[in-house]
Parts: sequence; structure tokens; C-alpha cells
Amino acid sequence: MYRRNQIETAIARSTWQVSGPDGEPMLSLRHDLKRLIDTDRNFPNLGHEAAAPERRFAFAEGEGPGKGVEHDYTALDALALTVAFSLCRAGLTQRRAVRKVRQLRPWLKREVTGRLDMTYRSVFAGLDERDREHAVNSIDSPIHDESQRLYLALTLDDSNDLVTAGRDELVNLFTGRTSMSDVLSALGVSASPVLVIDLGSAFVRLVHWLDRTLPVRRGRKG
Repeated sequence: MYRRNQIETAIARSTWQVSGPDGEPMLSLRHDLKRLIDTDRNFPNLGHEAAAPERRFAFAEGEGPGKGVEHDYTALDALALTVAFSLCRAGLTQRRAVRKVRQLRPWLKREVTGRLDMTYRSVFAGLDERDREHAVNSIDSPIHDESQRLYLALTLDDSNDLVTAGRDELVNLFTGRTSMSDVLSALGVSASPVLVIDLGSAFVRLVHWLDRTLPVRRGRKG
């Protein structure tokens, strides 16, 4: 489990939103992440979720974070926040970004505990600390095998754009060997702007920095 400062630092370093020689997160990034977390906590129903049998948070499991209470985060939460932050940078409001990530979270959870975890282990297998830092700091993807690269495609509108193939496959998630035109055709979004996120690279960078940032306690324990 990780603290808030570890999440902020890992996302900042993974998205190059840092300032100063020590690589501190930019204040604008901290502000944006806080707004996303507050939106997730303060607005239980965003659109279609009013009909859901139980509340689902975008950035937490179970009952979610309480106000003024120190909350522990997971690598899954960090990845979900990174996706939401990327959606906001592409033009979505916090509420729209949170709603999309709430829909997406069960699929992200499956990938984090399966394919993404294995990718992280294989990318860094046999590398020393210097080579690892070089890999995650490079603008190029640290994942060299196209079959291991996992991407996420989301439309930049208000639609519920998650498309499933059967019960176990989400079309929005695809590897580097999949044709982009085939994905967009399957999503049926030819007239909508689409954001494509390199999910595999984001996860590899996040976990690297999460494990190398010391925790700082804030708020009261709860």
C-alpha cells in the first residue's frame, strides 16, 4: 500500500510533470489529482451510476476514502488516477473523467493483477538499478516487445464507450500487435476524438517510482 505523496510523485515522474532538481510534483498536478479524488468521493452518482446496485469508486476499493482521513492507495489506484489525469489533460472535466474510470476500473483491476504485473516483472528482469532508471526516464516505451505493450482507447465524449467481446474481453484494451483501425472500427467511434494511452508503459513507470518514494503521513489515520 502507498501514501498520497507516493502516488503524486509516481504520477508526476511517470508523466514528466515535475519541477526543481529533486523532481518534485508540479503544484498544478497535485491540484488536479486532489480535484479528481474529491470528485470521486463527493459525487456518488455520475450519470448512469444512479442505477448501480452498489457504489463503485474510481480510485479506491470498498467504502473509499473518508474526508480528512489518511488513506492508503494501491498501484491500481495510481493507474486509475493516471488515466483520469490523462483524460482531463485531453479536455474532459473531472466529473466526466471520473465517470469513465469508474466504468473502467474492474477491467483495470484484472489487468493489474494479471498481464501488467507480469509485464513489469519481465521488463526489469536482470536489469540493475541504473538501467531501470534509464528505461523509465526515457521518452520511449520501456517495453520493447510489441506483444507485451497494452494500450487503452477511450472516446472524449459523454458516451459509455466500453465495448466488450464476450464476457472476458474489453475491445478498448489491445496490444501493440493489434491494428488501430480495427480497434476504432470495433468501437464504432469514427466521428469521435479518441485518446489512446500506453497503459503498459504507464504501469511500469508508476510501480518503479512508487517503490522508490518514501511515504509521508498526512491527516489522521483511518
